[in-house]
Amino acid sequence: MIEIQSDRAGELHVHSTPEQYVEFDAGRTSAQLVIETPGSVEVEEHDTSAVVALIEAR
Repeated sequence: MIEIQSDRAGELHVHSTPEQYVEFDAGRTSAQLVIETPGSVEVEEHDTSAVVALIEAR
């Protein structure tokens, strides 16, 4: 589970296999992610391509 808090709506791109996209609204949003392949997974804000999180999947 991830918690997203933002001042605007947007989308996250999760570079997992398979890739996942998480839409979020302004304010607080919760989303469930399933990471099946072990390793480092970058999460980037789709519009700016800024990496906002790095998930270590085991």
